[in-house]
Amino acid sequence: MLDAAINGDMTVYSPEDDKFLHPLTADEVAAQVSYMDTTITFDPQTYEEIV
Repeated sequence: MLDAAINGDMTVYSPEDDKFLHPLTADEVAAQVSYMDTTITFDPQTYEEIV
């Protein structure tokens, strides 16, 4: 479904309200479902932070 929404084969609406009045562009859909996530871990021997 995500591919269809980004390709424009399917209309996705803003979650702003439940009236389905505001269709989203492909860029808006992609921005809402993708993000960069970072997990900080520590080296067990040196206790140095690893990003």
